Amino acid sequence: MSFFIQYTFGLSRNYSAFFDTFNFFIACSLFTNIHLSDKGDKWKFKLAFCIIGCAIISAAVNIKTSGIGSIMTIGRVVLFYLLIHKTYIDNRIKFLVILLSVIQVILLQVVDVSSYNPNTIGLVYLTIGIFFALCAEPKNLLSKIIYFTILCIVGYLLYLTESRASLMAYIFFCSMLLLPPVIYGRRNNLIAIMIMLTVGSLLYAILYVYLWRESAVDADIISAMVDNTGKQLFSGRQNIWQECIELWKHNVLWGVGSNIQLYSFDVVNLHNSMLNIFVIYGSIVGALMIYYMCGIVNEFRAYAYNKKIHDCLSAYFAFLLVAFNETNLFVFAFISLFPLMMAHTTIVRDSVLPVNS
Repeated sequence: MSFFIQYTFGLSRNYSAFFDTFNFFIACSLFTNIHLSDKGDKWKFKLAFCIIGCAIISAAVNIKTSGIGSIMTIGRVVLFYLLIHKTYIDNRIKFLVILLSVIQVILLQVVDVSSYNPNTIGLVYLTIGIFFALCAEPKNLLSKIIYFTILCIVGYLLYLTESRASLMAYIFFCSMLLLPPVIYGRRNNLIAIMIMLTVGSLLYAILYVYLWRESAVDADIISAMVDNTGKQLFSGRQNIWQECIELWKHNVLWGVGSNIQLYSFDVVNLHNSMLNIFVIYGSIVGALMIYYMCGIVNEFRAYAYNKKIHDCLSAYFAFLLVAFNETNLFVFAFISLFPLMMAHTTIVRDSVLPVNS
């Protein structure tokens, strides 16, 4: 509901801090009735404690450029990860998600969206498409036709936003919907994919800056790549990433804080989720966070032969793909983890048994 209100009626820019704080306290309140007593919970709880503790140390080291907001931001993400295996999404919630998704698509055609940039609205359509795909369960031919028609409509609207990252992620997700679940369940495959989508995202930003700074990409190659997109290969992110990488070099371990002044951009938006965490909180928090994410996702490997869980993992990976160019893993903290909550719900609801492979 928070996502629906915030990203339908133009409230994302002026009221984002309110929604972030509200969601943080909701996440905290959910733990009042949750017991982290299972053996599988212990390592996650300890690691979550270490991540938040190191984030507090980072804020102390960068006392002039850090605030409570930065701790709440990463704290919210860590808490949502802990809630993945404690959340059950019943049919009433799924129906509400489907209903809100359809209403949001309709409203976005008539409301003023001038406060959003193309990438934000593209990410909104990506989220709508993924949420609808995971919650709707077509049973017969007619419902399947309606199901894929809606997915195509959302894809077309996403295409119109000219958000390349979100469109690529949506194409990946829809393609995986059509494929059998034969990839994620194989030993070490999930870890390899997670490394590519986390460490690879960080290396992508560094390589992107290197290619731009050294003019290492032939102009003809660039022209061929962008002819059909209407955008330049180097869209301006290289300036932000170069500046932030240079700042990061001055304090690799503990980062530089979130209240830094950037010359390349008017706000602290690093447009890359992994670079964001390494620059703001430092390499210790960044490495712990990657280990935390990989470990939690790997817990689904034994169930990945199930098609529904396969699709939920694909949805999560789609959000990680967008994170190469956006900070959605933090700004959209809950929505990127909703697919994993759906995967857990499937395991519980359908009594899916683990398979070692």
